[in-house]
Formats: sequence, structure tokens, C-alpha cells
Amino acid sequence: MNRCRKIQITLPTLVGAAILLLVPNGLSQTQPKGATRTTVKEFYDNLVSRPEGSAPPTQSDLLNAVNQIYGMPAETMREALPSLFAALREPDIDVEIDAALALTEVSRRQDGVQLLAPYMASIVGMFDMTDPRL
Repeated sequence: MNRCRKIQITLPTLVGAAILLLVPNGLSQTQPKGATRTTVKEFYDNLVSRPEGSAPPTQSDLLNAVNQIYGMPAETMREALPSLFAALREPDIDVEIDAALALTEVSRRQDGVQLLAPYMASIVGMFDMTDPRL
């Protein structure tokens, strides 16, 4: 009797596993000493109020904000969610993608369902977005 099972692993799963195993702290970025960390709420508020034509945030800034989400206290995350959903409604597709990344991280939290439940209509509305990256 053959007890071996065939396991299918997709390329994104392999890439993600390699990043987590090979890169110290996954995708997290270290912050220079003495630098102040922008909160998730501040980052997304600034992203929405950014003057048209100004430089977008760096990938490092984005990751510094997103990497805070998983370990944030629930109340702090709850206060930041309106800023994330405001960014999701922006006409700039790059801002929408940055917001979607943050929402993905929120969904990974143990309390993610409870945090996102009041925003279910907005989340379902994401299925109507035309950009395939969302």
C-alpha cells in the first residue's frame, strides 16, 4: 500500500516561504536609530492627503507601516481602519494597492474578522475594482 501523498505547491507559496526563511525578519525593514516611526494611521492619512504630483512613499516606508499591523493593539488598529479605507477609495491606483496590502495584513490578525466586519461592504466592493492587482 502506497502511503505517499502527492503535494502540490504553487510558485507564490515557494517564493513566500523562501523570503520568510532566507531574509532575516521576513520583509521587515529596520529603522535608523533616532528615527521616529510613523504610525499606520499617520502613514495612510498622509498618503491620502499627499499633494498631487508629489513623490509617493518609499517601499521601506510602506513596509514600516504595514509591518506594525500584526502586533498593534486592537483599539489602535480599529482607529487606523478608517484611514486605510479612505486610501482604498483614492483614485490613485498605487494608493489603493498600498491600502489593499495593509488590509491583507489586518486579515491575518487573530482578531482580523472582528476588526474588518464593519467594513464588509467596502471589502466586497473590492471585487468590482478593475485592476487585477486588487
